[in-house]
Amino acid sequence: MDTAILTISPQGQITIPKEWRQGIKQGQKILAIRSSDPQGNIQKIELKNSTLTESVTGIGKGLWGDSEKYLKDLRDEWERKDE
Repeated sequence: MDTAILTISPQGQITIPKEWRQGIKQGQKILAIRSSDPQGNIQKIELKNSTLTESVTGIGKGLWGDSEKYLKDLRDEWERKDE
């Protein structure tokens, strides 16, 4: 088991050592578990497993271009045919 001492900044932020950050992406969630002792010591910190929905959200963004423009153009075309 590897351990490290993490320092809390004045804003309450911690920095994870560079060698521990391999494979971690910006914005990824971290799960911190506090013990129930009076001091509320942190018991465990681990990467939060993302759900399938979180993993695939936005994966196809831009794949078909501007969908809003496409739908507007299509509706305009249908309306012209009805005239």
